[in-house]
Amino acid sequence: MPIGIGGSVDVGDGDGDAPRTGRLAAHSFEELLRLRACEHASVSRRHRDDHLVKQGHEQAEYDQANHGSNGEIEQRETALLDPWASHARVTAQTCCRLNSGHTLWYKGREEIGKLTELERALSDLAEVRERLAMAQRFKGYSGVAAILSGCFAIAAGVVQKTIVPAPQGVHEQHLYFAIWFLCAALAAMVNYGAILNWFWSDASARDRWQTRTVGLAILPALLLGAGFSFALLARGEIGVLPGVWYGCYGVGLFASRTMLPRGVLSIAAAFLAIGIALFFAPASVALAWWVLPVGFGIGQIAIGALIRRDATLETLVKQ
Repeated sequence: MPIGIGGSVDVGDGDGDAPRTGRLAAHSFEELLRLRACEHASVSRRHRDDHLVKQGHEQAEYDQANHGSNGEIEQRETALLDPWASHARVTAQTCCRLNSGHTLWYKGREEIGKLTELERALSDLAEVRERLAMAQRFKGYSGVAAILSGCFAIAAGVVQKTIVPAPQGVHEQHLYFAIWFLCAALAAMVNYGAILNWFWSDASARDRWQTRTVGLAILPALLLGAGFSFALLARGEIGVLPGVWYGCYGVGLFASRTMLPRGVLSIAAAFLAIGIALFFAPASVALAWWVLPVGFGIGQIAIGALIRRDATLETLVKQ
């Protein structure tokens, strides 16, 4: 039976030669597979070397066109022509790029994580401040009483327009002072009456402590306004009174701003600005019948609306 690689091998024809023939066939087949594997590996290695050498030549041409002196170019060509050196160089550069990219990506994730944590901390801080502000707000203010006091101011303006639209003499000035002093007294009675009613019926120990704080915060502004009013009336200089009333009330609102709704701060600023402007206005403008109703009427109604809004929101939150 002839079996061979590149020729034939005669192994005999007898029955006793069958095992030997099988062994030789298996051995020859293994040799054939080994030779083909070696040939395939040699071809692959040759292709890889050719590719690396080609890559080295291209890199050398690029360096010659863009970089360095002739000595440096020769050194680079010598290193690149060696396929194993070129392969090691390419591998090292690839690893460096990968490591650099991974480092930058990791640092970017760290920075993004830090920003996210910072934003979360700022959000938590804002929420804590909002909760503290809600806890500090005085619950004894009555929105209805504030709105009613604003209506008193509008009614007093109508009464002034009817009796003394433009006070001139001493008698008219006293009437003007009496009208607005009565309006202020009625507004104070309504507002402080609502606070007292809440104090004795619904207030806790902490809320009662807040009531004393509110009284001390706004009391200096009220006393200063009253003192200025009587002093100016005695001197016959009532043309400055509207500016004093606006300014003192604005200072009182600023002093109590932490216990009032947030929107009251802009109203307090408006009261202060109007008061300062009235100091420089002529008496005929400052004492006009519409000056005080515009500020104290609309301003008090706005404050009452803000107080009622906060009370409604608090009720909804509790439910």
